[in-house]
Amino acid sequence: MTDKETASSGETFVFRANQSDRVVVYGQNTAGVVDGFNGLSKNIGCFEVVFPSSYRARDLDKNPIDPYGIAPDVFVNEKVDVLH
Repeated sequence: MTDKETASSGETFVFRANQSDRVVVYGQNTAGVVDGFNGLSKNIGCFEVVFPSSYRARDLDKNPIDPYGIAPDVFVNEKVDVLH
């Protein structure tokens, strides 16, 4: 189950899980923030250097995730009342 709150590591998990034919994602689009990266910074005196510390997809130029998110295989409307 995904929605707009699925971001960062959660979105990376969905991206990697989608590589399997046995995974079916239900919900809404993810947050759309995985194209960026978590950065580690180091002050080297004259400026701050930031380098990536997390996974990035190799095909971002063809299939960007930001700002749309990863679409689910099966869309589930968030307004559906599942209790009744």
